[in-house]
Amino acid sequence: MRLGNRLGDADIICISPQNKAYVIDVKSHRGEITTDGNQLCKRMGKTTYPFKKNFFDQAMKQALQVKKQKDLNFVTPIVAFSNARVLVPTGKSSKVYVVEKSRLVLLLKSLG
Repeated sequence: MRLGNRLGDADIICISPQNKAYVIDVKSHRGEITTDGNQLCKRMGKTTYPFKKNFFDQAMKQALQVKKQKDLNFVTPIVAFSNARVLVPTGKSSKVYVVEKSRLVLLLKSLG
């Protein structure tokens, strides 16, 4: 879905049978994904560095724009990594869920 406010597009938008809305921003980075509390970081070997873009902010802006464009009550933002191992302790940080592809369906089922 094309988004306004120069946000590009949303990779995946889904509505659950319980009528809950989700926007999923898919990332294809490799390595291990961690967080410093403010943004996501990538660890390759012994080196950890923050991503150039703040994926938390980006996912939240996408969720708010989808909410506006689709006239929804609430949209939950999710960042899903297709090729990386996610080591974010709670799976949720900065009000954005972070998950690796193998756990995406389980997360969606748990959220309803």
